[in-house]
Amino acid sequence: MRKFCLLLSVLMLISCAVAGCKEPEVKTGNEAFFELRETPTDITSEKSDGELIPRLFETYQTSIVASEDYGELIPFVGKYLTYTPTDPLASATVTIPVYGFCKTDGTIVCDAVFTYVRKCDIGGGTFVYEIGTGTDGSAAGKRAVMKSDGSWILDIKEGGFMLDVMGGGMFAVSRPIRLYRNGVLTPFFYYDFHNANGKKLFTFNKELTVAPNTDITYGNFSDGLIPVTVKVKDPAQDAETVEHYYINKKGEIQFTPFLYAGEFNEGLAIVSAEEGLYGVIKTDGTYLLSPKYTEIKYYPSKGYYLCEEEACWTVFDKTGKMVTRVMCQNSDVTIIDSKSIIYRKISRDTNRAEFLFSETNKPLVCASTGKFPDVLSGQNGLFYSTYSNVTDFFNEDGKTIISFTEFGALVKATEHYAVVSNKSENAILVFNRTTGEKTDWMKYEYNNTFLNGKYIIFKGTFESTKGYSLYDPEKKQFLFQNCSYMEVFGNYLTVYDDEFITVYNEKLEKVLKCARGWAE
Repeated sequence: MRKFCLLLSVLMLISCAVAGCKEPEVKTGNEAFFELRETPTDITSEKSDGELIPRLFETYQTSIVASEDYGELIPFVGKYLTYTPTDPLASATVTIPVYGFCKTDGTIVCDAVFTYVRKCDIGGGTFVYEIGTGTDGSAAGKRAVMKSDGSWILDIKEGGFMLDVMGGGMFAVSRPIRLYRNGVLTPFFYYDFHNANGKKLFTFNKELTVAPNTDITYGNFSDGLIPVTVKVKDPAQDAETVEHYYINKKGEIQFTPFLYAGEFNEGLAIVSAEEGLYGVIKTDGTYLLSPKYTEIKYYPSKGYYLCEEEACWTVFDKTGKMVTRVMCQNSDVTIIDSKSIIYRKISRDTNRAEFLFSETNKPLVCASTGKFPDVLSGQNGLFYSTYSNVTDFFNEDGKTIISFTEFGALVKATEHYAVVSNKSENAILVFNRTTGEKTDWMKYEYNNTFLNGKYIIFKGTFESTKGYSLYDPEKKQFLFQNCSYMEVFGNYLTVYDDEFITVYNEKLEKVLKCARGWAE
């Protein structure tokens, strides 16, 4: 037997030598992120989606190899693709960005091949990227989950997708399966939960997963528990039953089912054990606030629970101690994010709003004008009132920050800056909340994006829908204007213009610059 094995080994070595086979090359160092073994396939524009999507991974489906941890990878827009959808009801053409990845020093480790990239914070300072070819954010096309340093890549089975972010250092993916039920091959989903290293921890209760007419959704992981919603439809009765569970990191169901189960925040969660009544439980299943309230709102920045019971709203802190009480006959109440406890009370009949201090129950007004805040005030502790074609912005002390002629509506407020639109909604201005300095009215549209809480991205102008621009409110000047595309991933900005793709960090230092299409 030993002679036979030796002879077989010799024959295999001879056959490999004849065929020219050799051990695969293992790259190290900076080249070891992704090994692109072939020249990228040039994908021509004007392809139908039936041709385009399979071709995106034609070259790369076996050539992307994850390697050791070398630091954060940054997605960048490497090219645009324009194609004609096969769906006759869709637009005539569709243009999509295609992403690649580079290191923080600008080294490109993966050329632009992904039509879908989503950065997901799973907690504990760990990020993962869901990457794939789906053009509409759906599960269509090839999908994978990659750690942000490229140290591992987890392929997602065709038809599956990554669930909304779990948090707590976990993420979950759906795994499509097909089982015979009553002689019929029926599709189902299992839900696999993984840790931050990509290792599978558990598959959620298979009996619940494959029960007939069952739909399962998940909340975020926090304080060791994940809320799970299980909906079971009864087609014969045209009815649906809904139960809410909590599961731990082993996938074990905790406590008895609830009619509603919210996510935990610092060891507390809002639940309902009786129809229409809510309470707050601890992680051991005992109640901090008994389930007797018709509505409960949680404000994480303050750690307050606002609870409604018999025409009265009561504010409790995280220890269950009552902070204040607000009479609210037929009114909705909201706590405003500010230094003091200020609440907004809106009449359900008249839609009239009052802003009141909880300590004194006195209304908040602008000290210089005596005007009350607009109903949409209170964003990040910034208030405003409009009257006679004048707008006043003031803080919670009633002190006016800035006044200007022209009706203005608050669009976005950060700690330092505010974006305001005018009455005709065809111009915006930006002002500094500390100094009161403001810009002139500008014909740009706000893109609802701040980079690093400082730089503002505008998308197009009110005269044209084309072009992105980056504005520095501190220097009161544009840094880039009328670029083809801008996208923010974390603290990194991709700028796509007529000739180049450039990636900047949070200080707007250049990380990567490459020619449109592929790197120079």
